[in-house]
Amino acid sequence: KKGKMNVIYAIQDYISKILDNIDGMKVLVLDKETMGIISMVYTQSEILQKQVYLFERMDIEGREVMAHLKGVCFIRPTEENIQMLSEELAEPKYGEYHLFFTNQLKLSHIEQLACSDEHNVVQQVQEYYADYFPINKDLYSLNMKKCVFSSQSEQNIGVQQICDGLCSVILSLKKTPIVRYEKESSLCRRIAQEMSRRMTQDKKLFTFGYGSISPILLILDRRSDPVTPLLKQWTYQAMIHELIGINNNRVDLSKLDGELKEIVLSNQDEFYVDNLFENYGELAVKCQELLQKLQDKSKMHKNIQSIEDMKRVVSELPQYQQFQLNVSKHVNLMSLMSDLVTDNQLLEVSAAEQEISCNSNHSNAYKMMMNVLKQKHISDIDKVKVVLLYALRYEEKSNNLSDAISLLRQLEINENLISLIQTIIKYAGVKHRTGDLFSNKTFFSSFKKSIKKSIQGAEIVYTQHKPFLLEQIDDLIKGKLSVQDYPIMMNQQSPLKPNNIIIFIVGGVTYEEGYTVSKFNEENENMRIVVGGNYIHNSSSFIDELLNFQQRDPFSSSSSSSSSRPRNNNNNNNNNNNY
Repeated sequence: KKGKMNVIYAIQDYISKILDNIDGMKVLVLDKETMGIISMVYTQSEILQKQVYLFERMDIEGREVMAHLKGVCFIRPTEENIQMLSEELAEPKYGEYHLFFTNQLKLSHIEQLACSDEHNVVQQVQEYYADYFPINKDLYSLNMKKCVFSSQSEQNIGVQQICDGLCSVILSLKKTPIVRYEKESSLCRRIAQEMSRRMTQDKKLFTFGYGSISPILLILDRRSDPVTPLLKQWTYQAMIHELIGINNNRVDLSKLDGELKEIVLSNQDEFYVDNLFENYGELAVKCQELLQKLQDKSKMHKNIQSIEDMKRVVSELPQYQQFQLNVSKHVNLMSLMSDLVTDNQLLEVSAAEQEISCNSNHSNAYKMMMNVLKQKHISDIDKVKVVLLYALRYEEKSNNLSDAISLLRQLEINENLISLIQTIIKYAGVKHRTGDLFSNKTFFSSFKKSIKKSIQGAEIVYTQHKPFLLEQIDDLIKGKLSVQDYPIMMNQQSPLKPNNIIIFIVGGVTYEEGYTVSKFNEENENMRIVVGGNYIHNSSSFIDELLNFQQRDPFSSSSSSSSSRPRNNNNNNNNNNNY
């Protein structure tokens, strides 16, 4: 629904406005980031239908001069892009230029571009806030992978980068939110302070929603739930990301055996969109149904008995070929994942992960962990992840943990991976978390959990886990989210029942959390939540972040989300708190 917060529609709307309002044949000039952003919401054929003659990357040298075309530049306002654009305006390649930036422009950048436009080719300069990647309609990412700062200066830059992206999110959704943040996280506090400063300073931009129920921007820390990104996933989208990896809707298969080298999973792929959150078992049935549809269509195309049948087959051929490719893509993908699950005994690994994370029986958890460690066909990294979960869940059981570490060393597992067991306690042990992650710190929470199980019956063993985010959302909408643990900026009054909530997780979000929010939205028609983070984690990328945390500058205690991509930064930061 267009009236509700929808990050895919927000970006689509911007792109449509840019291209539909400029008549004639156009060249769409992009940078590496905006090329990826557009690909998340439109196919190339859909863009070509908007009188776009050609796609060009601004950073590619030797582009052809085409003075008869209009150049539509959709780029991020980085120093590098501004410099390249200034040089191009001095020697223009197109008859006229329409400049659209994904975030706020500095005054100095505007002046630089104006001075370079000696040929008067620039027709307009606009800011369209599309500086983030819409993954699903209620899930977004800033595509900033690195999650550890090695110095205070890096942290200062990182705060600005995150706030650039967050401002773009809330402006594209046309919201002016009240800001709440996780108090125990100094980085969450710094981001909240910077967001409040920007919204106060740029009041002419943030003018949405006055007089209505204020939306909430809730800034959370990944460290309060290190469990979710470590678990095996069994819904389609999350499973693909966990087993193979998804980057800007693309799945790289080049390192795996097979003819397919890359698969594109777009929001225009009907089967993919309809089955994002289907579990592994149901997906096998859905794929069989998809194959049956293809066979039925094939029979229709072979049944040619008249000229009219021939005309029908010819007219339907492009759609049939596209459908055939789509069926092949999903069937091959499911087959590949099925092989990975079987070869690596992932069901057994997942059962142990769920038992450790979701239940309170220490004896069972220890037994399942040690059994996983003894299996030859289970990978080293999966063995380490099971021990990481045990270390988080039973942090006080140091003797049992020593047994597991000794066995890992006997198995000659890489020492850097083994040392992650201590690292994850330093990163996200109980002292660093906000809230009751395992619902076992109080008698009431344990009692409530057991009552819930007795009512609902036994849950599916591989999908028992629910992200801690769900509890935080539930507390927020019921007005029970502690103001002491999650303060409100600017002494504002938080609405008891907010209609719109924008969540940002510092340190990365997961597809499981995206699924949790999507399911919540489906069940609550009068509310809307979107969730995002600096990156979409699977267990491998989260392990990489722990390794970065482990190897950070020993003289600095700063750590959290940083960026692997340049952004336009104003490093105005006087807060020296470290993460």
